[in-house]
Amino acid sequence: MNEQQIPTVQEVVVDTLRQSIVEGKLKPGDRLVQDEIATRYGVSRIPVREAFRTLAAEGLVTFHPRRGVIVRELTREDVEEIIALRGILEGMVTRMAAEKATPAQLEVIRQWLEELEAARDDPDRYFQINYDFHGAILDAAHRPHFKALIMNLRNSMEPIARRYLAPAGRVEIAHADHKAIFEAIAQHDCETAERLASNHTKHVLVGILKDWRDPGEEEED
Repeated sequence: MNEQQIPTVQEVVVDTLRQSIVEGKLKPGDRLVQDEIATRYGVSRIPVREAFRTLAAEGLVTFHPRRGVIVRELTREDVEEIIALRGILEGMVTRMAAEKATPAQLEVIRQWLEELEAARDDPDRYFQINYDFHGAILDAAHRPHFKALIMNLRNSMEPIARRYLAPAGRVEIAHADHKAIFEAIAQHDCETAERLASNHTKHVLVGILKDWRDPGEEEED
């Protein structure tokens, strides 16, 4: 039996900051001060500095010449570009999953779909499980480099994507997509799986842009 790997200090800082950004506790434009974070977690500056680099590589923070490290503020164009890339990549990977998924992997995806079904009245919970559902599909494709690219794109969109499910009716749209995607994968229908996965990202984009407000627009209303 393998011993459970203990996370490093840097990994703990990265995971904590990432979760705060994804959950909206740290908002776009917020400044992350290295010394303050080091003091808060009782660590030296080095793991915090390395954590910033990891989060920057994931697209969650940016290094600003004057302000330092800030939580990334996505523009409308950023969102359109990221989701366009996701549509292509996730379509391809879902096609691979439909081709390669083993019975055991199909069962894992099916179980996550059942969890989604049970969470349909709780958008926040649904969003959390949604991450695992899509992760299981990525695992079934057996393409780790594709998975890494897609997860980075997903991470950069998480704060915005989380809000997508809040309005009435959005969970139902997402859930209908998820059920159809699973059925295509389970039937090893590669072409349909790819098309449905790509369309799913388009549905998300339409919803996000429908709700879109440029920075400062709220104050003008």
